[in-house]
Amino acid sequence: MIFSEIPEGRPRFSTFKAKWDNAYRQRWGIQNIFAKPLPEGMAERITQICKKVYRVLRIQGYGRIDLRVSPDGDIAILEANPNPNLADDDEFAQSALKAGLSYDGLIQRILGLAIST
Repeated sequence: MIFSEIPEGRPRFSTFKAKWDNAYRQRWGIQNIFAKPLPEGMAERITQICKKVYRVLRIQGYGRIDLRVSPDGDIAILEANPNPNLADDDEFAQSALKAGLSYDGLIQRILGLAIST
């Protein structure tokens, strides 16, 4: 999330309004962006860590692991969401689309995983 109109030194929190209130987002220049390309090997590290979190928490079916990567490459898990919003314009579906999986494909994949378990 980019907070382009919030004065320097003011907090930049991803609150409900920052995420969902379009007038508030426009006023403060808040935009969602995709991450820049990751350094070599980082995607694999993230995948390993997220799979471990998924297993340790015994999440079943689909889920979303929210994380941040520091400039030094440290990975911090923010939360594990075992039931993320599935709306086609929400983060989960948009991330799938960015990874090359259409919304219909995402839903089919979730259903396929549910049937196979």
